[in-house]
Amino acid sequence: TDDTGEAPTAAAVPEDATAVEDTPAEDAAAPTEAAEPAPAAPRPARARIALADDARRAPVFEPGRDTPPRVQERLARWHDAHGALRLPDTDALVQLLAELQDSAERVDVDEAVWTLLARRGDLNHRIDHLSALYPQGLDEVALPGAQGLRACQREAAFFAACVGACALADDPELDPAAELALAWQLVQAHFGAERLAVACAPARQAAWQALLGETVPRWCAPGEPLEALDAEVLLVDARDGLPADVPALPAATWLWVLCPPGLLADRTAAAAWLGALDRSACGAAADWAEGADEAVLAPLLLRRRFADVAEQWPAWAPAGRTIEHSEDERAALAPLHDTLRALLARWQRSGFCADVDQLALQRTLRAVAQLDRAAALGALTPLVQEALAAGAKRVVVFCADEALTGPMAEVLRGEYVPALALPAGDDAEPVLRAFRDAPGPQVLLVADDPLGPRVSTHPHRPVLICLDGAGDAPRHAARLARVRSPRTLREVPVWQLSPSDLPALPAAPAQGLLRGEALAAWLGALQAALDSAAVPSDPPSDPAQAPSVAPDSTPA
Repeated sequence: TDDTGEAPTAAAVPEDATAVEDTPAEDAAAPTEAAEPAPAAPRPARARIALADDARRAPVFEPGRDTPPRVQERLARWHDAHGALRLPDTDALVQLLAELQDSAERVDVDEAVWTLLARRGDLNHRIDHLSALYPQGLDEVALPGAQGLRACQREAAFFAACVGACALADDPELDPAAELALAWQLVQAHFGAERLAVACAPARQAAWQALLGETVPRWCAPGEPLEALDAEVLLVDARDGLPADVPALPAATWLWVLCPPGLLADRTAAAAWLGALDRSACGAAADWAEGADEAVLAPLLLRRRFADVAEQWPAWAPAGRTIEHSEDERAALAPLHDTLRALLARWQRSGFCADVDQLALQRTLRAVAQLDRAAALGALTPLVQEALAAGAKRVVVFCADEALTGPMAEVLRGEYVPALALPAGDDAEPVLRAFRDAPGPQVLLVADDPLGPRVSTHPHRPVLICLDGAGDAPRHAARLARVRSPRTLREVPVWQLSPSDLPALPAAPAQGLLRGEALAAWLGALQAALDSAAVPSDPPSDPAQAPSVAPDSTPA
């Protein structure tokens, strides 16, 4: 009873009180038929933008308890195929938040989202910054590391400098190490980077130091922890193979992994590494892991075959090789050069070249060519031995005189150098097959013949040696046109022999006399070649006093 002595009414019983009924013991102990699922975690009161807890780690919208359906509908245009928000940078996030505020929806944004979008925005800002610095294209880059690099190699450096975290797996012929060395110079010069760390095998440190010049990086050997490295740029040289387990990586602004071209063969290891490099959450690694084509990896991976960009390299790499004349040859050359200067002096004074003078010039040039060829023959054996010692499996030697190819082959064989002379006509085909299919190194001596058969060196990179005709561009082009090297090879060495301190003179016409513009161009080229050399002695005052020149003859 209460203080009044009356029994309490039902209204006095608390509303949340629970009536207790007598229950038999056996009923209380009876098991339930099925456990009910645990209740879902309650939603927070306010909506949130956070990073998805999956492999993509992309920004997603999480509605709050009171978020109306109309807000979700309004966000539809912001979602991609995976339900993530399309947010390229922080400016886009600010725009999205403004739209949500218009809908009276208050949204919390995780700090990790701001960091991610800042990384995305920086990528575009770096592209814009470099584009403004080099409005005319990559050829304007004057940094030391850009010297000698082709456009595709400079593109790789720009890719690494702009993307920040990426993998580079170009073919070795593209020299990917040089590409990343230029990328370091770009971020150092234009983005203020100061600290570089290089993780590589100790045997590769000297090569990297040569590429990096004055920069002395912090070296890190394979297996050493990377996470604590205090560097703005971390370069991981994994050309010998990617470790199966991805190590903990530091939060460096630029993280470059130099990979072997075949890194995608191990899909599991490649997906793990590329996922670790996906710091802007573009989802490329996840898409590829789910079976998408390699093209989706473009934001994270640059992998090109040399054949894809080979057209940027010239097919041939000319290299001048000097030869020394003997004392007797130099004594014979001096009056010949004097004759050429005297004949050209008359043409320069009058602007007129008589046919007799043109014939004398041609005969003199042929005499000079014979002496140059004699000096080249003496240098041939050491040059061929040098090419073979450097690893060349096929050497093609061109000569203007067909009568010399056989004797030259005999001289080389006498020095234990395998050599063949290419005959004319139907006998050429067996020799060409023997040269192409030889199991070891082989040398082929070829005479000039515009209609002669082509020479195949497949699959070997040849070395071409041109004994004469250093100043004859048409002859030089005709020789190169006859050689068929493997299609993907570029910068095939071409050694052009010329006297060490004497001019490389243009060749005399094959037959007949030149007229008009052709004659003027030939005389001008001859004069320029002579002017480039030191004047030996005073020329005779009159061409009539110059030594006579015998007609063409073949030296013994």
